[in-house]
Amino acid sequence: MNALFSACCLACLAPTVLSAADRPRWVVVAIRYYLTEGTSHGHMYLFDAEAKELRQLTRDDAGQDHDPVFSPDGGSIVYRRRLAGGEHWWSIRTCGEGDQALDQAAAWHQKNAAAPARFDYPKAVTIPGQPGGGRSYTTSKAGDATCRWATATRR
Repeated sequence: MNALFSACCLACLAPTVLSAADRPRWVVVAIRYYLTEGTSHGHMYLFDAEAKELRQLTRDDAGQDHDPVFSPDGGSIVYRRRLAGGEHWWSIRTCGEGDQALDQAAAWHQKNAAAPARFDYPKAVTIPGQPGGGRSYTTSKAGDATCRWATATRR
């Protein structure tokens, strides 16, 4: 039910955030689940803007997956995973296979992840999470290493 709710929210978000010429078919999304009790976690999802489908890519509940960016060829996604021991770079193919730790991120990801312009998103959209929690959404469109993000919290 939560995935369906998220897909419906993202289906509404995708057509309004970007102009028709800039609208990507595929968007990678980091959804962070904030819990009032227990450990919060975050996962990567791939959203198909045309089919309005959301597919989960990562499943490790040990940490927070965040800052996803498509590779320039669109075949993989590089992201950061926050674990108890600190931040680590990871990569996964867009089909959801090949999740692996990296010694360091590709130069194109580090440059874009550090750029102040990553916070310059055309529209801010707040999508409330479950009662007692909230969700953070981080997105990047395929073939574009620009990181775009919005944060959603529930009060």
